[in-house]
Amino acid sequence: MKLYNLKDHNEQVSFAQAVTQGLGKHQGLFFPHDLPEFSLTEIDDMLAQDFVTRSAKFYPPLSAMRSRRMSCSSGCARRLRFRRR
Repeated sequence: MKLYNLKDHNEQVSFAQAVTQGLGKHQGLFFPHDLPEFSLTEIDDMLAQDFVTRSAKFYPPLSAMRSRRMSCSSGCARRLRFRRR
């Protein structure tokens, strides 16, 4: 997934690089070139899913950032497990 800097469209990075780098040149946010399209049926199906399963559909690049042994769903689950203090 390629993302571009909203303040400098010439700066394009991968999802992994955007996560690592944070902000782009001139403090620009990174935004994807293409957003996924879903039918109304797919949206209804996703709304019935838990947060982690639904998030895995939007963040498939997370699996590429880790070992091939880890599935995106399990990777998302570990990252999105919040702890109370």
